[in-house]
Amino acid sequence: MAKLALEVEDSSLKEAELILDSIGLDMEIAVNIFIKKIVKEKGLPFSMKQPAIPSEEPTLTISPEKAPEGGAVRKRKNQKITESMILEVWNVFKKLRVGVDGIREQGEKIAAKTGMNPGSACIHLNILLCMSKGKISKRDMTPTDFEFYLDKFKNEMDHEKFQNAKNTIKRSLNYWRTHNPSFTDKMEKLLARY
Repeated sequence: MAKLALEVEDSSLKEAELILDSIGLDMEIAVNIFIKKIVKEKGLPFSMKQPAIPSEEPTLTISPEKAPEGGAVRKRKNQKITESMILEVWNVFKKLRVGVDGIREQGEKIAAKTGMNPGSACIHLNILLCMSKGKISKRDMTPTDFEFYLDKFKNEMDHEKFQNAKNTIKRSLNYWRTHNPSFTDKMEKLLARY
């Protein structure tokens, strides 16, 4: 695999990361998707605009210190994720064979079927991809959701995938500890049960 180094204005990078975060992607995944789509479409594959967020939706505001420098504070829809939603995410994940290509589309399908926020569905799918490969996850979800997925890896996947899922949690603890210590404590306790 080739490595790509880019020089990007700090404020633009911060804003792009916030936008990607709101739809459940990180920069590396987004760049990979973009490159694959360019190759497939033989040009720019989509509009470069961000859709407006309706102001009448219930929202959870990102703190001003996380907002892009000089930019507006972004808002996200705040919705409870149910067990039926995460079960649908799991079922989609088991059939997902395209890697990161198509996660956004799958997140939209999950949202249409269950009412789950599409960004949350993408986050869950991305975390599951990390878990299946044993890669660090800079994203998190509730410990209950992690437990649900760990049980699914244990009971429905091979031993290697289950070990990879546990390794993702182990490898992610230091990152989470820096950003959310109380969450990390819960994840350490969850991991100890497995």
